[in-house]
Amino acid sequence: MKILPLLLASIAPLTLHASEHITVHDNVELDAAGSGVVMRTLRWPSATRGMVDVEQKLQVNEVGDLEYDFHAQSEATKSFHRSYCAESGLDPFDGEVTFTPEAGGWNCSSIKLHGEGEVGDEAGTSTFPHDRSIDYVTARAPSGNVQAGVNFFGIGYITFQSSQAGSLQGSVQVDNRCKTYYSQHIAAAFSGNHQAGVNCIAYEPRFLTTGMEGCTPRLCGSDLGTISVR
Repeated sequence: MKILPLLLASIAPLTLHASEHITVHDNVELDAAGSGVVMRTLRWPSATRGMVDVEQKLQVNEVGDLEYDFHAQSEATKSFHRSYCAESGLDPFDGEVTFTPEAGGWNCSSIKLHGEGEVGDEAGTSTFPHDRSIDYVTARAPSGNVQAGVNFFGIGYITFQSSQAGSLQGSVQVDNRCKTYYSQHIAAAFSGNHQAGVNCIAYEPRFLTTGMEGCTPRLCGSDLGTISVR
């Protein structure tokens, strides 16, 4: 598989803050179907336990990006993901998540259904009138200041309300290199918020353009930001 050497070449130390250098270790394997699987171990800050090692199981897709499935993770990883999201009053995102090979991170969300159906049902009866005027998506892109040569964690946010069932999807990106994509089908009218985080690195002082996008069935919202590398 041609993408495996590229994945190995992209391994680099991570850090979430300038003073916390985080070691990343990737094991690239093949599953029973011959598809690539990256077992990525990295150290993240925990509110209760300090720095902890967390292993993510990432499936390599046909274009070389890495897919994160919450339900495919170990119980230890699920527990960390839950606690990480809980710090922001959110839950692990229960949809499709993809990272570019240079990136990693976590997606969290809080989604309220406004119909009789549940997520995954075939249909839900909306309590909203089907009026586009009540729909909205607002976005906030990552921003801030970071050190050159040190990995950092950029987080984007969206809040949303949709008067009909359908897909919630979007992405957050830093420097058009480090990206995560998220998508989930919701079978009733819904509202809530989503937090998407992605790590990145720049090796010299400059400004990095960031972006956050979110879409519901009827409309999208987006925002651009800047990270200053010093």
